[in-house]
Amino acid sequence: MTTILIVEDDRLLNEGLKFMLEKENYNIIQAYSFQEAASRIQDQTISLVLLDINLPDGSGLALCQEIRRTSSIPVIFLTANDTEQDMVAGFGLGADDYIAKPFSMVVLLQRVKAVLRRTGTDGGSELFQYKDITINSAKMKVYKLPTILSRIW
Repeated sequence: MTTILIVEDDRLLNEGLKFMLEKENYNIIQAYSFQEAASRIQDQTISLVLLDINLPDGSGLALCQEIRRTSSIPVIFLTANDTEQDMVAGFGLGADDYIAKPFSMVVLLQRVKAVLRRTGTDGGSELFQYKDITINSAKMKVYKLPTILSRIW
């Protein structure tokens, strides 16, 4: 089953996203902060991350950068930061898509499906994560989180 991590501090929006995506048969994990998201990524097999940039305890940009150091999990930014400079920064750090708030839930759903299709993510069968180790069976690669990230998580 495809597991999507929603990292959004606005609880109402987080719940709305969860409701919509669960109706499409996605497994949803929620996080409301940088620390919560880092913990979920370490402890769970994630197929896609929907990531807000402005989190109460850190930047979604920094979290995306850390994810990219050890993983190819697709990341879609959902953020109020809608300038061209913000978008370029997000893509530069490894985002697979960038959606500015406010957005259409129908369009978001289609973009989620497109990213999952394009990246070949099929419910996490390629990635297995345990503590600070990630195994990508399709690419036959093993990643270990850097020491600095292990201390954060």
